[in-house]
Amino acid sequence: MSLIEFGGLAGALVAILTLLSKLVSLIAAIQKLISRIEQMALDIVKGEEARELLADNVHSQEKKLQAAEGLFSEVRRELGELKDSVKEMLQHVI
Repeated sequence: MSLIEFGGLAGALVAILTLLSKLVSLIAAIQKLISRIEQMALDIVKGEEARELLADNVHSQEKKLQAAEGLFSEVRRELGELKDSVKEMLQHVI
């Protein structure tokens, strides 16, 4: 094997080693990217769970408000009746 052939072979080996090094770096970067995507997916799931919990809480508060509104309507009606009764009693007194 001549010196030129040996130099060409050495150059080819250096090129192959460089390519392998770049390939390893690329694989590591892809793994890091996959890890970040998985974390983002988990964050999305957690966000969705939190949104559902908030929606349930809002629904519960809505029911409580509707119940309170019903009670206030009943009190308003009874106050109106009481007001009418007091007016009627005052008319009888006068």
